[in-house]
Amino acid sequence: MVVFTILITSAVFVSYLGSIVCFTQRRDLPISTDALSGHNLNSNSEEIPWNDIRLPKSIIPIEYDIFLHPNLTTWEYFGRMEIKCVVRNTTNFFVLHSKRLVLSTFTVESLPTNETNKVERYFYNIRTDQLYVEVENSLLQDTEIVIKIEFKGSLKNWNGYGFFAFEYFDTDNVTRVMASTMFEPIGARQAFPCFDEPEMKAMFSIAIVRDRTYISLFNMPLIHSTPFGDNLLLDTYQRSVRMSTYLVAFAVCDYASLSGQSKTGINVTVYTPHHKIDLAHYALHVAVTVLDYFDNLFGIAYPIPKLDLIAVPHLKGVAIENWGLIMSDMSALLYDPLHPKYKDMHLWFGNLVTMQWWNDLWLNEGLSTYMSYVGMQAVNDTWSVENEFMMRSVSMNCEYVKGYPPLVHPVMVPDETEFNCMVYAKGGAFINMLRSVLGQENFNSGIKSYIERNKYSSVVTDDLWQALSNDNIDVGFLMDTWVRKSGYPLVTVSRQDSLVNISQSRYFPRNFSGNGGSHSTERWVIPFVYGILDGNGNFTSNMLLLQEESGTIEITSDDRLLKGNFGDSGYYRVNYDKETWKVIIEQLTTDHHIFPVRDRAQLIDDVFSFARAGLLNITVAVEITKYLENESDFLPWLMATLNLKLPDYPQNEENFAELKLRFCNVSRKKLEIMRYNETVNSSTRKLRKVLKKSSKTCPVDTS
Repeated sequence: MVVFTILITSAVFVSYLGSIVCFTQRRDLPISTDALSGHNLNSNSEEIPWNDIRLPKSIIPIEYDIFLHPNLTTWEYFGRMEIKCVVRNTTNFFVLHSKRLVLSTFTVESLPTNETNKVERYFYNIRTDQLYVEVENSLLQDTEIVIKIEFKGSLKNWNGYGFFAFEYFDTDNVTRVMASTMFEPIGARQAFPCFDEPEMKAMFSIAIVRDRTYISLFNMPLIHSTPFGDNLLLDTYQRSVRMSTYLVAFAVCDYASLSGQSKTGINVTVYTPHHKIDLAHYALHVAVTVLDYFDNLFGIAYPIPKLDLIAVPHLKGVAIENWGLIMSDMSALLYDPLHPKYKDMHLWFGNLVTMQWWNDLWLNEGLSTYMSYVGMQAVNDTWSVENEFMMRSVSMNCEYVKGYPPLVHPVMVPDETEFNCMVYAKGGAFINMLRSVLGQENFNSGIKSYIERNKYSSVVTDDLWQALSNDNIDVGFLMDTWVRKSGYPLVTVSRQDSLVNISQSRYFPRNFSGNGGSHSTERWVIPFVYGILDGNGNFTSNMLLLQEESGTIEITSDDRLLKGNFGDSGYYRVNYDKETWKVIIEQLTTDHHIFPVRDRAQLIDDVFSFARAGLLNITVAVEITKYLENESDFLPWLMATLNLKLPDYPQNEENFAELKLRFCNVSRKKLEIMRYNETVNSSTRKLRKVLKKSSKTCPVDTS
């Protein structure tokens, strides 16, 4: 249920041939922009007139008016469109995107006279999907033009992107067909010719032909349906707000629906196959609840009069958070109470505010990931804490498996944009750390300012930093070291009576090219939050901004210990001297509740990671697992279970076998105790599930 809820929350929020350049020329129609078809243009040796992956900005789209006639029997479709544009700089050419389409007519007219400007020649670049169009008469600055195109496309699912059809089976095993879109990052060009860059926003109007027994959907509400030949209807939709091409969405299907309404009057509808509609109630509840929550949180009304969620069979990715029409994989959207799962959040970040280019993708996905967990509190206030922790753990373990570039890094070719765990989990974890430094009220105020300043616009990372900065904190100074560096730091804590020394270095969780551990001169600006446990068993927290390699913190000799990353908001690991680890283990054994649950899970996660990296003797991991027999929260158990599944413990097999044996014994004892625990709630159910999974990896008899 938690995963299922995250899915819907995040989706609602976002919605608020090789290296050779095959450049081809042609002066007549039709033009095929399908590299696989037999109609492709012949290569020529002329100098390439436009050889940049980015489009020129001399012509900017204002509005698209699109007509589509999909045929779900032949799996083909016909399209006709007009693109109204403004001329920013005088030019005699423009460049747009098209892929796997056949363009049958192409004209350029000046407005308001509608005088045709003859097209002199076309060039098509297969590598960049760019169609270069050169006209006879120069297009003058500050004038407007309209580009008129007729085209054909296939609904066969070439690569999971574009406009394509799916087959699925109903309860009578009858084959059904539906068609939908998947445009992020660069799939719109496979559905219709367009200026397919996130910065080049425009309004979209669309009309779709469908069978009378089917329905169609678009980002915006339906205006009317009119007859269109035998047994066909033409659905005409309202014009959209300004948005990027990758947020455009439409579908044609034979589906049933459930509807509700938010407190502000937004119509929310979930669409599924008829035999699945009973599984859509929870998705509807979450969508309405979260929509109201974020409207209230940001004080910014959701700008579209409806929100649809549609279940798509075999969708590439879990969900596509298009404005007004969220598309989710069938298994992700539908919730069966007997077999629980959850996303819904991009409707403000990523839709209302969009990154200028794909090197700032984390602005969409990282913000949305974090805010989806915040939105979960509106559904169940116990889930956010668990999942905020999981952002950090998932991301760090993702970096363990594979090294990734920094969150902000050059993206030269947009189809190489990676929607990986770093963009989502690491980006979300960074936002969580920043929120902790700023405080919830300042953070919320800054985010609201960020949205207000940049709505319907495109941004870069620095725009977020400026909106969140205040008189006390320069967010750019604090956060640039995090988003523009790969990896993350290790903070080492060493106590000598009342003086605690802390130092930072880059942490290497495992052997990529050498040994794991920490051996780097890289530096981060670390908001080091620490908790001091006094002699009475009480924690007090404070923060030190660690900018240099090392620093010191003074405590009293009566204080029992200094716990680093207190509250688990920081994106770094903390190692301690032997004596401090001993005190931590003793405290966990005596009364583990003194540590907040996320700190307990963090200690488990860090200990196992250090054992793998060779920074800590594996016997420390053996000792720390002993307290788990008294642990009733699933997060620390989950961390231990996940870490034991990871490979590459460098120390001898005997020590690792002892660790595994200790954990198996403790987990089985805990599972046995829970058999007689009559308390059944979300936490106990999750703990039982974790314990059962961990027991399956244990030997038959560990007594």
